[in-house]
Amino acid sequence: EPYSFSWEIAESFVPELKRKLFRQDEYVGKIKSVIDEFLDLWKAGKEIAYKDREFNLDAIEMCCNQMKLEATLPSFYRLKDAKVEKETFVFYPLGRNWDENYKIGIGNRTFETFLTDWDNDFERIRHQLEQIAFEAETTVKLSFDMSDTIVKISKQRVLSEINKSDGGCGFAYKDYALVEIQPNEFVCNPIIKGYCDYKETIRTLYEGLLRIAKAHPENVEDYGDMPCRNEAYNMLKSPIIEDYLTDKNRNNRHQIRQVEVERVVYINPDYDELLYDWDGMHIDFDEEDGIEEILGIDGQPILMPEFIEWQKEICPIVIESETGHDYDFDWAAYHKRGMRLAQILRKRLPTSIDLWYQAPYEDKSGIISSPFIVLDEKED
Repeated sequence: EPYSFSWEIAESFVPELKRKLFRQDEYVGKIKSVIDEFLDLWKAGKEIAYKDREFNLDAIEMCCNQMKLEATLPSFYRLKDAKVEKETFVFYPLGRNWDENYKIGIGNRTFETFLTDWDNDFERIRHQLEQIAFEAETTVKLSFDMSDTIVKISKQRVLSEINKSDGGCGFAYKDYALVEIQPNEFVCNPIIKGYCDYKETIRTLYEGLLRIAKAHPENVEDYGDMPCRNEAYNMLKSPIIEDYLTDKNRNNRHQIRQVEVERVVYINPDYDELLYDWDGMHIDFDEEDGIEEILGIDGQPILMPEFIEWQKEICPIVIESETGHDYDFDWAAYHKRGMRLAQILRKRLPTSIDLWYQAPYEDKSGIISSPFIVLDEKED
């Protein structure tokens, strides 16, 4: 019903037809109170009628946390920004094995699960994700043993301000990603739903998939149909998503759909090192000769003495850390300059090389929580 929930009871043993109507807030509120009470009784050690496979305490607690988010509950009234609690979308590989174990969720409602290589097609996953660049919504299916974890993302414009004037009313809106995660059948958790930052959500999912690909073995002769690292990475690499994240307008022209990445380079400053490949091997970056075995898009060595000077600033911090001494450092300013230099380097590298940025071991600030891909940002 538009304004209410209705129930009809029409079994043969019921003397007459019964039809009950409930207001939306009344109906949803009753469910919430029942689940809250159920959780309290379970925590108090009361006997539970359900089997572990059907219910578990963590799932009920997650359900209670989900129902605290009013913006995700059914309502007849128009959603306003004041009701939205913006949360962080979570998606990253756990890196325990080559079995593609990952964590996914929203805010404090997360779970761990797997991708299985024999029933996932990374090309299909990439095309599903690319749909968001054209329709502002998508559904991505990540299979675990023929059962999908389904991630739905849609762009939502939420009313944030109403400005009245003599000429009428003006309206302002904020954009969010409405994210819904349906766990696969091996995960006994409720559906997770929440409002997240739109571009950040797309980027987190895209980077997480690339990080899963980078965890694949280089040689897969003993792993059946699993694609090797380079193959898996290129199956997920998407210029369309990267252009969308950097707000590059297609201007009614054809768009680059595929590039082949031959090498991945990490920026990770250490005592006397700056660049690494995806095997963790050091890549020489000399002030006079440039980057070892890598030429710029102009066919010339890449010379960036300012980048090497930036790397050297961390040397005293590495010494303090290795000798067990406390140290103080302005990591925010350091990373701000590092990311600006990374942008310059990205523009000089060929498209066959992907560039990633990560915080050094000594940085415990959490400013850079995980490695991220350096995209060719649109110039102002």
